[in-house]
Amino acid sequence: MFKFLSLFFGSLCIFFTKLMPLKNRIILTSTGNIAYNFNSAPLFEFLIEKKINNWEVVYVINSNEIASKIKSKLPHNAKIINTTNIKDLIYASRSKIWISSSLNVPVFSFLYDNRRIVLHLGHGIPLKKIGLAESNITKFQRLNRLILTRAFTDVISYSNELTPILTQTFGTADINFHHFGQPRNDYLKSNDSDILNFLENHKNITSEHTLLLYAPTWRPYADTLLFPFESIDNYSFQKFLNDNKIVIFIRSHPFYGAYFNSNITYSENIIDLSVKIEPDINKILDAFDGLITDYSSIYFDFLCLNKPVYFIPYDIKKYETEIGFNIDYNYFTPGSKILSYHDLLLALLHKSKIDEKKVKCILKITNTKSFGNCEEIYNYLNKLTTKTGKQ
Repeated sequence: MFKFLSLFFGSLCIFFTKLMPLKNRIILTSTGNIAYNFNSAPLFEFLIEKKINNWEVVYVINSNEIASKIKSKLPHNAKIINTTNIKDLIYASRSKIWISSSLNVPVFSFLYDNRRIVLHLGHGIPLKKIGLAESNITKFQRLNRLILTRAFTDVISYSNELTPILTQTFGTADINFHHFGQPRNDYLKSNDSDILNFLENHKNITSEHTLLLYAPTWRPYADTLLFPFESIDNYSFQKFLNDNKIVIFIRSHPFYGAYFNSNITYSENIIDLSVKIEPDINKILDAFDGLITDYSSIYFDFLCLNKPVYFIPYDIKKYETEIGFNIDYNYFTPGSKILSYHDLLLALLHKSKIDEKKVKCILKITNTKSFGNCEEIYNYLNKLTTKTGKQ
């Protein structure tokens, strides 16, 4: 019901504001218009710090409670609006530029204003099929995604090689594609204070410990099974971790369920690091000595750090059938494939090295880098606002 009302009032608002001049404003948002995350958050902070041709730069968070928490951590000039109230809905509707990391835009509407630039930042290299490219979606899901994707005029497609993939994701080539990197990766090597604060919260960890991040992705057909090995034993595994000074932090997908193999429990060596505990993982990625995942695109970011990556593709055949991959999974995953409990122990014990030549190639193809990402988008927006600001 709420979505229907949002669509109705959003469409009504766009209908009337199309008759009014648009203002020199950049409105950013992310997941569901309630999240301060992904690529939108670091770009917002960069834009309000650098300033951009005296344009207003504003972020949408449609939750007063979340907005209050976020604003307390931001500079005093950071402006946050709530488009569930009519004043801010009109304010956003009369803005010349919208930017989002997800398929949500500041105003949900059937109608579009062709005077506006709507830029999609994305929130990860498209290893798996998403949007209109996903393998098994219902007619209703396809219709919903058509409405959402048609709102965008511009899309960051990272590189020449990945542009055809984003063309399939958005179901059209009638979009301006830009080969920029991801703003969130600017955090990778510039957040010593965040890492220190993170380690301060875990007093039992010393410099002798090996810290691993276990971050699997979503699957629509089932909850994710963590440590999916039949022969794994809680007592022996916990003892192994303790004896070898290994701590594994669990970060499952924030919007999909995950559960432990029945033998495993949280402990001093297996620690929850959900999005509620650590909202922005990229700020502390460099704290970890290795990454464990399955099909999550977070590993592309982690490759910038030149550290080991381990993959647990326990349901790859079903995943390929139900979701599908955009690129060759085996080639683009340069790390140990863990298919059994024995594989897991060997991988953790020997800390396998990554193929640096292959990693360099993958980073180039995906335009994944740990610096300059916000800057290149800023430069693009600077030229754009100089041009459109006079119109």
